Amino acid sequence: YIRYIYNRIILEGPTVRASAVSALAKFGINHEALRTKVIIVLKRCLLDTDDEVRDRTTFYLSILEDHKSAKALLVEDLGVPLTNMELSLREYLDVGAKTERWSIENVPAIPLPEPKPATSTKPKPGQRAQPVVIPAPAPSLSQFSGLGPLFRSTEAVALTELETEYVVHYTKHLFQSGYVVLQFDCKNTLEEQLLENVTVDVVSTGANDFVVESTVNAPSIGFDETKQILVKVKMNVPATSMPFGTFTATLKFTTKDVDVDTGMPDDDSGYQDDYQLENVEIRLNDYIQGCIVPNFKPVWDSLQGSDGVAGFKLATLHTCQAAVKQLITFWGMQACERSDQVPSGKKNHTLFFAGKHVSGVQLLAVARMKVAPNGAGMLIKLM
Repeated sequence: YIRYIYNRIILEGPTVRASAVSALAKFGINHEALRTKVIIVLKRCLLDTDDEVRDRTTFYLSILEDHKSAKALLVEDLGVPLTNMELSLREYLDVGAKTERWSIENVPAIPLPEPKPATSTKPKPGQRAQPVVIPAPAPSLSQFSGLGPLFRSTEAVALTELETEYVVHYTKHLFQSGYVVLQFDCKNTLEEQLLENVTVDVVSTGANDFVVESTVNAPSIGFDETKQILVKVKMNVPATSMPFGTFTATLKFTTKDVDVDTGMPDDDSGYQDDYQLENVEIRLNDYIQGCIVPNFKPVWDSLQGSDGVAGFKLATLHTCQAAVKQLITFWGMQACERSDQVPSGKKNHTLFFAGKHVSGVQLLAVARMKVAPNGAGMLIKLM
């Protein structure tokens, strides 16, 4: 492999040569026995005619001298999203006089949402709120920094309709330590109201597999503002056992009337109010992160004999395209080998998909499907 990659440095264009330098460096970082040889090869790249190739070579040579630092920088997980680190560094640089040094320990482990531009498209009656994240970062995110590595964050799911007084959607942040942080993004669409002490009351409706430990409220939500409410939920069983759960969710707040002309709220203490939201669910696919497995078929063939087989029928589906979409969504896995692309009208198909379990175990699956006789559903063989 090293000889093949080095041939790319000699024979290819600047972009490929720069990528080859990075690939060689990772061999040296991950395999101690190859580190000295990789350093010798990389030193030859210091005379390359391209600036990017020379810069990458200089960088990798400097950190390969300290193998532990190299592994921490380029291989091990930082434990925080890169976007959060960028935002934290920008805020630090924007501060004039700095009394303390910047530390990665102060970077929130939960991904901070980025504002999205507003659209002028008017929703149709009854249309669901789209799963987009538009709020500003919530306060006190640092209190969740001790939950350990973040396994995954789901897409936002609407809990209300777009034309309601309060538009709410939620995101689940699943931690390997057995915690789930529910992030509720609430928008106030009433110009004549100010919401204060806004919280979401979350109650489990099933077994005692989950317990709500704490909540970060939104102090106030003015007209056309979107704020976050965070609810920390602990699993009473290990995350690897993948407990499912359904929770009722109620938006609770204090309402104050606002003078539309002045924008000032009344001086009174307001009144307590609540707003029922749709249920929050923790499902099987929350514990699986889809991933791509290159050369899926050879890897799958090497595992034959250790797999299980299950057969079932999807009576409500009638095409291979619909079955592929349903399986990927249900399992939360990623299609490989472009097997999610099904030619129109095809009566049988094979889906290859892969993912990573919350325990860190790699998951591989193959689903062979065909249209049932007379088009009465889809027959699936899952391996």
